[in-house]
Formats: sequence, structure tokens, C-alpha cells
Amino acid sequence: MSTDSPAGPEQPVEAGEASEGRAFDVFRLRLGDVVALLAAFALLFIMAGDWYSTATGVEAREIVERQGTEGPGSGLFDDGAVEDARVAAEQAERNAWQISSPVDLLTLLALLATVGLAIAAAALRAAGREYPEARRSPTALLAAAALVALLLVVLQAALRLDADSEVVVRIGLPLGVAALGMVACASPLALRQDQRAAPSGSPARERAAPDPPEARRA
Repeated sequence: MSTDSPAGPEQPVEAGEASEGRAFDVFRLRLGDVVALLAAFALLFIMAGDWYSTATGVEAREIVERQGTEGPGSGLFDDGAVEDARVAAEQAERNAWQISSPVDLLTLLALLATVGLAIAAAALRAAGREYPEARRSPTALLAAAALVALLLVVLQAALRLDADSEVVVRIGLPLGVAALGMVACASPLALRQDQRAAPSGSPARERAAPDPPEARRA
């Protein structure tokens, strides 16, 4: 009759240990998770910069930047001409948030999905979430989203930079491609780090597993 009484108090202790194991801890993040997260945050800021412009827009932006400086060409334009140049430059400049075609919309959605999945993958990793199949983990989805976004950015650039177009590339496009490339490379790195750590972690989990009821009765 007294053999079943010790089993009752052990259940709250096991639940408490499980909750401690799921506590949020940034030290659970792999190197790939950290690199992907930082690159995603950088991508979010890069999206607001200029990705494209035109030859006329570049010249207008140069007029605006020269105004008020002491270099050659400063003071050659009045305030009205400078204001017109500023308006022309802003109309010609395009960033990742501006949509003018279905490809632009798909590219923006892919970029936002990449940023969101990077944050979600890092947060779930820090929370201690584990997935039996690595292909269904947020890190794997992040790698796929980054590749899709990278392909869409390349497609968008190819459609805009045709032979008859005056569109020119600004600094935002190569920076965005670099950030997407970092996310696409860092996510598989995190998955490989998981696979390497799984064999070494499995024996510890087996030792930490509670004894079955039959062994307790024995």
C-alpha cells in the first residue's frame, strides 16, 4: 500500500524541471542562428534604402548633394532648381518597399518572410523548442525562404535592367543580395550544427529520462 505514495510528489518536480529546460536562453543559439538573425535585421534596414534609380535621377541627386557644399559646382543652382532636382531624384529612386508590378509584390513578401522566419527561428531555438525532423523546423523554412527571396531579387533586377531601360543599380541592391546570401548560408550551417550535436546529446537525454514504473516497483 505504501509503494504508490512516493510516486505522487515526483510529478510536480518533473514538471518544474521541464519548464526550466524550456526557459528562454539566448545561449542555446547556434552560430548559424546568430548570423542569420543579424543578417535579417540588416536586411530590414537595407530594404528602406535605394535599390534602383535612373541616370536622370542620379544626376538630380548629385545636384542636391552638391548644393550647400564648398566643392566645385556648388552655388550654381538656385533653391528652386535644387528643389526640382530633389523631387526628380525621389521620383526616380526605388526601394524594396515600393511596388509597381506583381514581381515587386512577390519579392517584398519573400523578403518579409525571410526576416520573420529568422526572428521566429532564433526565438524558438532560444526557447528550447526541438523538432524531430529538421526539414520541418523554422530554420529549414528560413533557408528556403531566403533562397526564394534571392531568386526573386535577381529576377526583379533582370526585368528592370534591360537594354532599353535607363534604370541603374544603387547601393541597396548589392547589400540586399549580400544579406540574403548570408541568411541562405547561415541557416544550413545551423542545421548541420544540430545534426552534429544530436548524437552527443542523445545519451545524456537517455540518462536523464525517468525510470519506468516497473523499475520503480522493483
